[in-house]
Amino acid sequence: MMFRFALVLFLLTSNIYSQEVIFKVKIDSQKVAVATPFEITLEAVTSESISVQFPKYEQLSNEFEILNQGKVLITEENRKIKFTKKLTLINFKLDSLTVPPFRINYSKSGDSTKYFTVTDSLKLIVIPPTLDSAATYRDIKPPIEVPLKWKDIAEYSLYVLVAIILCLLVYYLFNRKKKILIVEEEKIILPPEVIALQQLEELEKEKLIEKGEVKLFYSRISDLLKIYFESRFSFLAVEQTTNEILYELKVKIPDKELFSAIKELLQTSDLVKFAKLIPANYESDTIIPKTRLIINKTAPKISEEVKNVE
Repeated sequence: MMFRFALVLFLLTSNIYSQEVIFKVKIDSQKVAVATPFEITLEAVTSESISVQFPKYEQLSNEFEILNQGKVLITEENRKIKFTKKLTLINFKLDSLTVPPFRINYSKSGDSTKYFTVTDSLKLIVIPPTLDSAATYRDIKPPIEVPLKWKDIAEYSLYVLVAIILCLLVYYLFNRKKKILIVEEEKIILPPEVIALQQLEELEKEKLIEKGEVKLFYSRISDLLKIYFESRFSFLAVEQTTNEILYELKVKIPDKELFSAIKELLQTSDLVKFAKLIPANYESDTIIPKTRLIINKTAPKISEEVKNVE
């Protein structure tokens, strides 16, 4: 009995252990029904110095179809970071199935090397559909002939006539007008740091602190930085909490002093927005220069050769 229990537990959960990442694949049951969605949970447990990226899984194999890929959930347990992602699959085969190995990518703080790890495959048992042997089956009825009435003929003829008139009208208007060559202006895409600095300058001109709108001012500063970080470092900062943003930036910004300034600014903004903190006037006066400094220090550095060319 103990042997069977251990065997089922091994089949339902596949773990891959390494020095940096513990990667798990979980499924609710070893048995799945045909044409019935079922869920697989992917978990990766790492230390705080490692960032995990789940790739977008395409078609796993000819046996499965991916219906949905959930968002990555990040939690912290016992000084470890857990990344969780759920996949909804569906199967249309009657035979036994094999879930192929899954892969995740991860990187270490201060190391530009890209690492990855994969899981073992999982064996599943397919439950065939049950057929009611007592049910009676009837043949398909032949098509029913519907008599065509003059009212229907007149209605269809009117539709055809209107369509012909519209086509002739479009043809006339198209040929009457001269062909005009429209040259679209080339759209100039500004770097994220330039956009952020422009928005910061506009915010400074609004003088929200002087108007007593302190909460709105800190909210605008927080949103501006989140949008900038999302464009600059390519992660969903706008949809994440401050702790999740700081976790991503800790890997991407090695400058500890700069990272501390970002952390202090974002956490102060949260306290003003949600805890109704009223900062001192001298602290509010330094927010604009601090934000400008953060943007300038995190912006990509242009080499001297590029500067000379410009």
